[in-house]
Amino acid sequence: MHSTLSRRFMFEGLGVLHGLDIASITNGRIGPLVSMGGPLMLDTSELNRRLVGEAREVIENAAFDPSSWATVTEVISNVIPDSFAAVFNQDKVSDQFNLAIMTGMEATDFQSFLEYYGAINPWDRVWAQRPQGHILVSESEAPLHSFSETEFFRDFYRHLGGFEAGVGTRLNVGNADDLYVSFHYPISLANRIDDSVAMAMQQLQGHFARAIEINRKFANAIDKSVSAAALINRGEDIGFAVDFNMRLLDTNPAADLALALGNPICASNGVVRLKDENCNKWIIASVRSLLAGRQPLTVKRLYRDETALWQISILPVPEPVSAAKRFVSLRRVVVVLMRNLSISSGAPDNQLLAQSFKLTPAEIRLCLALADGLTLREAAERLAITRETVRDRLKTVFQKTGTNRQSELISLLIRLR
Repeated sequence: MHSTLSRRFMFEGLGVLHGLDIASITNGRIGPLVSMGGPLMLDTSELNRRLVGEAREVIENAAFDPSSWATVTEVISNVIPDSFAAVFNQDKVSDQFNLAIMTGMEATDFQSFLEYYGAINPWDRVWAQRPQGHILVSESEAPLHSFSETEFFRDFYRHLGGFEAGVGTRLNVGNADDLYVSFHYPISLANRIDDSVAMAMQQLQGHFARAIEINRKFANAIDKSVSAAALINRGEDIGFAVDFNMRLLDTNPAADLALALGNPICASNGVVRLKDENCNKWIIASVRSLLAGRQPLTVKRLYRDETALWQISILPVPEPVSAAKRFVSLRRVVVVLMRNLSISSGAPDNQLLAQSFKLTPAEIRLCLALADGLTLREAAERLAITRETVRDRLKTVFQKTGTNRQSELISLLIRLR
């Protein structure tokens, strides 16, 4: 164990660990309350009464002030001698911690859990086999010694010392988020207090559920306002906001019309899809990759259907600053914009030219020159190449873009933006 002990600390924020802020750290070890006579003289009925009575009120407060979750873990850790208590919200899709609070473990150990060991926690497999709301008593269902051969035990938990037993529960927050609440204490206490602690956890579940529901309502209201704001002033583009599961959150007038016509998008049971199956598969994969942080901030593609050439742009919606103050994370949202290039105007997009038409950098430079209104002679002068090279390069561009004349090419280029 490290020489410097930190009994209370909280990581709070939206994103992977390096994006979390250490909201508070209080140094110095807080000993167990001695009014119950210490570990050897515990009155289990009194322990249950105090856990429920003291935690109930602070859980209700946490519904409106997420920083109060630190008080929840403090109350629990103080009532159960030589214990640590944890509350954290984990997004299983992106494997991010939206909120992580611990009282009773050293800050450096908990940081290691968030950075690495939380991802290989063998109890995750146990939780996956239990229904939401299940009260898990580790010694009777998944004792620590059953994981003795795992890296998690050998390199992490074994060094904590004294916290072999515990009780926990998992509650669904919404979307892909789960709220975990757990109490950990010496195995020497397990036979005497497991049942009492499990009963207290059961009695507190309703309070946890109410706190979650209140925060969920806040998050849903913010979801709606954020997605609506992202669609303002999108002109004639079809614009709609979706979450990870392609559930339709908001639309602009052009999208409403497209949905009414059933072309080029349609919706069923609140889930939006493109009529073009190949492009629909691409959108689903791109939305999920972008929300999981595996794509650039904006993803674009061209596709052609029987009526038009479409430019599709997928971009994430920034979360408001207030999102960091909620332990129920906002639904991660992206906006999908569809532009009909037969009616749009603008300047060419280099990325789309390279991606959709497989143009080389030299061919793109020629396209940019022509889009600027230059003649072939002027383009040759700008690019410092011969007119013959310009003509040969233009023929290749015609072939790749499916155009036949310079006017058709320029018309396409100025619509790509």
